[in-house]
Amino acid sequence: MRWLPFTLFTLIAGAVPLAAQTGSLTAVPPATSAEASTRLRYAARLPIRTTELRNSGVHDTTIHRLLEVFRQRDIAPGAVDSILLVERDAARENGPTDNFGAFVQTELDAGLRGEELAAAIRFEHETRGHGNGPARAKRDQERHGRLRAEQHGSAGSRP
Repeated sequence: MRWLPFTLFTLIAGAVPLAAQTGSLTAVPPATSAEASTRLRYAARLPIRTTELRNSGVHDTTIHRLLEVFRQRDIAPGAVDSILLVERDAARENGPTDNFGAFVQTELDAGLRGEELAAAIRFEHETRGHGNGPARAKRDQERHGRLRAEQHGSAGSRP
């Protein structure tokens, strides 16, 4: 019991020089803690979003590539969540695209963020999606009509 006050005094005396080495002992401002809470909430949604992407038909390699791009670029979790939501919806509507991680990386390099990036993702899926979405069905129908016209045109020219 005699050692308890001495131990407490030693710990407190050692803490002051340690705090001086690391900086000041100021509390975290409330805005920063709210921001950290928001970032944590979006980060907690990441497993849910990746499962939704897999269920939409996006390959695991594409998901890993996207997550690697986001980590390398230090994209905020809120922006990652919105990008993954747009990707999920676009993949459901038009099917997944090949090499999508590289596409997102080039768009981020070009400086696209927010709604501009979302629009680019939707356009990419509409033009290159591997599904049975409305844009894909329309292109297939137009192609089928052209093939049919060519067949009837070439059949009529035979003797």
